[in-house]
Amino acid sequence: MNILDRTLAVILLTTAFASHLANAGVATTLMREAADQLLAKGGREVAGETAESLTRKLVPVAEKYGEPGVNAVRRGGPTALRYLIEGGEQGPKVVKLFEQYGESAIYIVSRPKSMAIFIQHGDSAAAAMLRHPGIAEDLITPFGTSAARALTALGPQNGRRLAMLADEGLLQQSGRSAEILSTIERYGDGAMEFIWKHKGSLATGTVLAAFLAHPESFLNETTKLASVALTPAVEKIGEAGVAFTKSMGGTLLAGATAALVIWRWRRQKPRRR
Repeated sequence: MNILDRTLAVILLTTAFASHLANAGVATTLMREAADQLLAKGGREVAGETAESLTRKLVPVAEKYGEPGVNAVRRGGPTALRYLIEGGEQGPKVVKLFEQYGESAIYIVSRPKSMAIFIQHGDSAAAAMLRHPGIAEDLITPFGTSAARALTALGPQNGRRLAMLADEGLLQQSGRSAEILSTIERYGDGAMEFIWKHKGSLATGTVLAAFLAHPESFLNETTKLASVALTPAVEKIGEAGVAFTKSMGGTLLAGATAALVIWRWRRQKPRRR
């Protein structure tokens, strides 16, 4: 190919790119910057590529998703480019993930179960899965968005504790899992540490109800959990005492009545000579 032919080819290629990019609403400089960033990241997926070849690959991404798609590739790297080229009906959601989380989003988009959870429960689920990988999926599946929101408020240790509470059945058996998770979402690690420390007492319905009604008073130690836990026991003792008193009262009355009958019978019985 002579110089004239090469020049013409470059002009045609540039014109084609300009047309594509104009239709996509994406500036040429943005595309080229994205291609340069992909090359800088390196890796097997860009081995043998050039800025021009990567720019060509970005064209369909720009056409389909516009500037957000190019930004997703810039943040997510070569893997993001591959996922967006492959497309699919979830392409816009993949763009959103890479735009927000960069290369970390690969954890979600590369796992069908995690991706399905994200599609169903949205941004809070994505944040929870990236913060607590593996744990979040097992909690969000049965408890939904409320579990995702609770997990995003917790650090790694308390995330594991919440998972263990679920395994032990406290959330399910209480019948108030949504309220427990909402309290954890609101008060974060402090609430989770309190629940973990007092999980035995909180298994009692009365104590759990008191905590959920006014968690602040327990967390700042205005209200002592022991006093609440003692109340049902005192009430039971009181009820038992009343029952015992009634029972003893009946016994004493029966005894007194029997004694009176015997006394009168002896008074009326004729004496032997």
